[in-house]
Amino acid sequence: MNAVRATVFVLFLPLLTAFSSSFCPLEAIGLGASSALASASPAVRVSAQAKLCKSFRDKGLAYPPRDVTFLVIKDEMNMEIWSKDDHGKDVLVDVYDFVASGRCGPKLARGDLQVPEGFYKVVGLNPNSRYHLSMKLDYPNRFDIDMAKSDGRRSLGGDIFIHGNAKSMGCIAVGDRGIEELYQLVSDAGVGNVRVIIAPYDFRDMPIVKINSASLPKWAPALYKDIEREMARFAKSVKRPQPAAIPNPPVRTVSATAQ
Repeated sequence: MNAVRATVFVLFLPLLTAFSSSFCPLEAIGLGASSALASASPAVRVSAQAKLCKSFRDKGLAYPPRDVTFLVIKDEMNMEIWSKDDHGKDVLVDVYDFVASGRCGPKLARGDLQVPEGFYKVVGLNPNSRYHLSMKLDYPNRFDIDMAKSDGRRSLGGDIFIHGNAKSMGCIAVGDRGIEELYQLVSDAGVGNVRVIIAPYDFRDMPIVKINSASLPKWAPALYKDIEREMARFAKSVKRPQPAAIPNPPVRTVSATAQ
């Protein structure tokens, strides 16, 4: 039966490829050996690529993009995907639901179950994650290390990922279908062209002055001000896309490992 299915898919693969290439250049389809999703089935890769190409095309954007920003809003558990058009204007492409452990506030120590807050980069792609696929963030970065030193903290933790599934222990779990699309997007755009902004709240709606900073580190308000300033670039649309729901119910229980 598996052999029959494989034969059927091979026969239909040219049609799937043609369908996808109507949205974007053929080299972006991700069917070559260099694809970051090389270990995934061709059907998964074609499906993810077709969805991405259509989403970008519908916004008048080229694919693959040269610039991508993941805007992560913790209290809403939404991740907005932004990219620049030919004139340098930031355009909202899509929104994904996610699941995360912890609460609003920066990550301070190993095992605190907090999702970090601040400005991060994707530094690694893992096609063999126990959570389907995962993308490693550069936490702790230079800022995190400097703030820990000023606080006298030593064990900062690490291994923070954006990954599949719907369980979190300080990570951002976007579901299996979500990670297939985001993983392919990062692969096509290039990890060096993707940045991740993680905010406790949507500062476009909630001014920092309304946040009770009594329980926060002394440096947090300044960090939040920087995040607020950067978020202001991304105009919140009245017709915001509905986030792609995670198939599992959003829970805050923790998993055995972070990635």
